[in-house]
Amino acid sequence: MKQFFHSKCDQWASTKRKSWLDGKTTIAFVGEFSAGKTSIVNRILSQDDPCIPRLPVSTKATTAIPTYIAGGQTVSYSFISGDSKRKTILEETFKKVSKDVLDQVREEANSFLSGISILDTPGFSSNDAKDKERTLEVVNECDALFWVFDVNAGTINRSSISTIKEKLNKPLYVVINKVDTKAASEVQKVEDLIKQTLAEEG
Repeated sequence: MKQFFHSKCDQWASTKRKSWLDGKTTIAFVGEFSAGKTSIVNRILSQDDPCIPRLPVSTKATTAIPTYIAGGQTVSYSFISGDSKRKTILEETFKKVSKDVLDQVREEANSFLSGISILDTPGFSSNDAKDKERTLEVVNECDALFWVFDVNAGTINRSSISTIKEKLNKPLYVVINKVDTKAASEVQKVEDLIKQTLAEEG
């Protein structure tokens, strides 16, 4: 009971330090590497408006560390340093920031972010155990999680199932992404298999 109490207190304190989350519903996009999490976040942010800045997307692991996107009065980029201080950086630096930084924060004047903060995360298939640990810490501070599957993967791997069952403790929604790359019948097969696998795994 004592351990549970301390854990909840630590989680509350960590969240309160993140001013960009205060009073907002926070959602996280999680899943395997290259499932298209950042592309979904960009779609939510931009709503097809080419003037709205987007997060960088690549076939490589572009989201090396958890990245928050929240509404603000102006556009700004910052990170949380090792001594838990928030420091502002240039946009160019933000796009090149190293994996040694704990969190990234981006605030922008965007009506689609009213009352909400979005967390974009590295893929859980990363070989870096610290990346995974960092990601798990921040995603479980969120109000809801969206697990993104690439339809081309065809199914859920054992590692994903293990992470979902053992590590995540918030409401979880499933998104099957990149459905435009498959015939509708193939997409339906993948959806049915994912539903069946998740049901069998409880």
